Amino acid sequence: MLVFSQKEKYNLSHSLKMTLYYAYLVFKDWANKTQKHINGKALSKLIQYLMAITLVQNAKFCTCKEIFSFFTYDLPKLKDRDRKNPRPLEHYQKQASGLALPHIQKTLELLQNKEKVQKLGKLLNLPLL
Repeated sequence: MLVFSQKEKYNLSHSLKMTLYYAYLVFKDWANKTQKHINGKALSKLIQYLMAITLVQNAKFCTCKEIFSFFTYDLPKLKDRDRKNPRPLEHYQKQASGLALPHIQKTLELLQNKEKVQKLGKLLNLPLL
């Protein structure tokens, strides 16, 4: 069974792109502050899993294929644009969908609990602190 093909590109709406980018920035900021020992591909996978758990499973906001397409095609363009003209996190929060924002905030609150982070680390097979 083929779950995802790298050749599939989804045309994501502006709101969906901004919501995914906001979630990416928030989870990356959390990981950089609390999980300094994780970097590279493991960090990318952790962020993808957190986004999938939050936006696909809890919020039913998008699909995993759209998240993977976002990471492959849209994220490099957004990062490049953000490097040239940096904007505060609140700018992306205003443009994100109101349906997904409470779920992202709830996930961030749950990530403050050490026991839940340890449980997530066991599920993802990552050494989370």
